[in-house]
Amino acid sequence: MVFLLMLSTSCHRVIQETHNENHSVIGLITEVKDVSLRDINFFELTDFNGSEFIFHMPQIKRGFTPSHLMQHMVSGDPVIITYVKNNDMWEVINIEDYK
Repeated sequence: MVFLLMLSTSCHRVIQETHNENHSVIGLITEVKDVSLRDINFFELTDFNGSEFIFHMPQIKRGFTPSHLMQHMVSGDPVIITYVKNNDMWEVINIEDYK
């Protein structure tokens, strides 16, 4: 019983620690939901393994305006997203062109 309690506690701690860690993914943008010419509500990305992500971007990151993201979507040029999980949402920390 004590072993199960220790195992449960240690698993819970690992989940908490990884919740706010930075993660990266490379993929193709499949949808951009903008709220204005300068603000993005969210965008969707599919990585090269077929996993789908919905990213929220509270601020424009280094020139990645809605139109720039849409350009990547149309051209099929991949991007690298660095993100954290924040309140059960994936929030973009950085976005770069994938070369």
